[in-house]
Amino acid sequence: MVIILLLPLVGWLGLKGYVKYVQYQYVREIKEPYLTDARESLGGDTPMEAYQGFRGALEEKNQRKALKYLFKDSRDEYQGKLGDQEIRKNILEMPRELKKETESKCTGEAIACQKKATYFYEYEVEGDREEYDLGDGYKAVREPGIYKNRTVFIQNLAGKWQIYEI
Repeated sequence: MVIILLLPLVGWLGLKGYVKYVQYQYVREIKEPYLTDARESLGGDTPMEAYQGFRGALEEKNQRKALKYLFKDSRDEYQGKLGDQEIRKNILEMPRELKKETESKCTGEAIACQKKATYFYEYEVEGDREEYDLGDGYKAVREPGIYKNRTVFIQNLAGKWQIYEI
């Protein structure tokens, strides 16, 4: 009688354990490329160290090294952008020091990130309001005023800070 009552309980516990194991394996498989990349890529102990390393690599005209300071998911996008001399020039014209805006833990769905931080600098646009055509029916407006440029950093799984968006 005891065996008959315990058998469903043991089966249920076994099924729960198996489901947890499968979930653990799935997350581990997803995290593995990020963990390997985090160990092999460059970064800093602080977001500003990562930013300084990135700038230094750009100043040396070493795009390959600069890309290693970027978070894995951002590299493909910035590989093309950093090849553009105008974008590279704009990045190098940014101040050497940025101001911290926010820092927080990454949310639960971000499995390749420990913390996220946003830094910024302000710049002023002077002159008259300008409209210009971007093509395909899109227009942009440049208005005088003070603006913020934000850079987002991520602390990867190895604990190094890297640039996510600049």
